[in-house]
Amino acid sequence: MDTPTDVFRAWMAARMLERRLSHAQLALRCGVDRSTITRLVRGERRPTLDVAVAIITVLDDACLPTPLVEIMRVVGSPALTPEARDDRHQFANRG
Repeated sequence: MDTPTDVFRAWMAARMLERRLSHAQLALRCGVDRSTITRLVRGERRPTLDVAVAIITVLDDACLPTPLVEIMRVVGSPALTPEARDDRHQFANRG
C-alpha cells in the first residue's frame, strides 16, 4: 500500500517530467536547495509543510485550494494522529 508520501513523490516526479523541470529548476522555483528536491524524489525524506506547499504551488496550476489535511498527511503531521486528536479532546474538555 502506498503511503501519502509515496503518492506525493510519484505525483511530484510525474509533474516534473511533464514540465521538463530538473531538480535544480524546481528547487529554485520553490526556494529550497536542490538536494532537498533530490532527496524527496528518491524517497529519502518527507517534505515539510512549507516545502510541500511550495512544490504543489509550482507544479500544479489547478491545485488551489489543496485540502490542508492532504498536505498534512504527506508531511506526516502529528496533528493527524489518534493521540493528537485525543489530546485535543482532553484539552478542550478541561474546565
